[in-house]
Amino acid sequence: MTKPLSKAMIRELRAMDLDGNPSDPCDWDHAPESLWFHARDRVIGALLKRGLIVADCGYTLTDAGRKALDANQ
Repeated sequence: MTKPLSKAMIRELRAMDLDGNPSDPCDWDHAPESLWFHARDRVIGALLKRGLIVADCGYTLTDAGRKALDANQ
């Protein structure tokens, strides 16, 4: 059984579904200054590891990623 997606993972999937890019730094307002980049990078790594996105020219949701996003709307 797969762990549920975190709020940050859902936010990244939504952002990538819109235009193939990760979320904007202002979406990470809870992270102090430069830590937002590290936090976002970890979330992207987790999405890649779960097979929910692929990195090509930007990021693209896989079928599993679309299904996960639909389940969390």
